[in-house]
Amino acid sequence: MRIVALLLAASTGVSSLPPPPPTPLTTTDIHQIVGAVLTHVKVAQYLHPEMPGRLPVKITIAAPYSVTQPDLVLYNRPVVVVVAGADAVNFEIGRTSNGAKAEISYRPEGMAGTVLLLKARNRWIVSSASVHEY
Repeated sequence: MRIVALLLAASTGVSSLPPPPPTPLTTTDIHQIVGAVLTHVKVAQYLHPEMPGRLPVKITIAAPYSVTQPDLVLYNRPVVVVVAGADAVNFEIGRTSNGAKAEISYRPEGMAGTVLLLKARNRWIVSSASVHEY
């Protein structure tokens, strides 16, 4: 009986199997995503490298990518990954059905937002960014 139900479901296009989990992002993906987000005009305007204590740019990345150390230079200084810090740009990065999403916040500026990214020609690019002050 179960075999008949599975065959019937398959023939009608209905599947009882859940969709496969999204492919995890690679270290290269995380490097590119962090770089694309930090250099996007809607985010970069909040970094204020001219202000004391803002360089080097510090970031935190939430699990499962928290051990990733992006190889990125901003304002002639390497970006530094910290475990926690009120002066860091906080990232939560995940897959979407057609790309990636970065939830960000930056306490010194009272800024938070969502940045959606797509991969084109092996590079992650920002497709939309919604940033607001709180």
